[in-house]
Amino acid sequence: MKVLVFAVHVLAGDVQVIPTIDVDAGLQANNIRVSELLKIVPKSIFEMPKDIKADANVFLTAHVVGQYNDSTMPLIDGHLRLTDAEGSIASLPYVLTNVEGDADFHLDLNDEPKSYAVIDGLYAETKQSNATIKGRVDDLLGKMLLDVVLDVDLNIPDAQYFLPDNITAAGKAKGQLTAKIALDDLADVKLEKGIINA
Repeated sequence: MKVLVFAVHVLAGDVQVIPTIDVDAGLQANNIRVSELLKIVPKSIFEMPKDIKADANVFLTAHVVGQYNDSTMPLIDGHLRLTDAEGSIASLPYVLTNVEGDADFHLDLNDEPKSYAVIDGLYAETKQSNATIKGRVDDLLGKMLLDVVLDVDLNIPDAQYFLPDNITAAGKAKGQLTAKIALDDLADVKLEKGIINA
């Protein structure tokens, strides 16, 4: 780990800090709630979108490297494990429960579309259905472009929200679904903007 050293000059009672700090540091958090973790993360680095509610136990390891100043942020690479998680997106009529998952991530706060996550496995339940998701999320801090494979055990009435109003379905379905779609388009049921195969 590098020791951070920066110069301070006192000029007539004012303090000026040379604005660039080189960062090469590790970070580890074991079994901390997302709600508690977000209290200590500066909003300039990450702020939970207002339409998403989520909480979980988080196990996090990360490596932060680069320069920090008024125009540059360091890169962050890490691994995240969630347990005892739950969440919802305001525009969707679902609450995810019993969420467990693992993902690797890369955050580029200088060029946010370059940020991504690789989901090694994410399990969630909602209503009478469940799914396991694997894949990649590009533009992680922006549009959240999903390229995922879902193994689903679906109670078909749970999916009524995504069906046209004149269709009522019943029964159960099990299988694999692939999806390439932005999270906003999925939430707004703009399924024609993505590629979904079942």
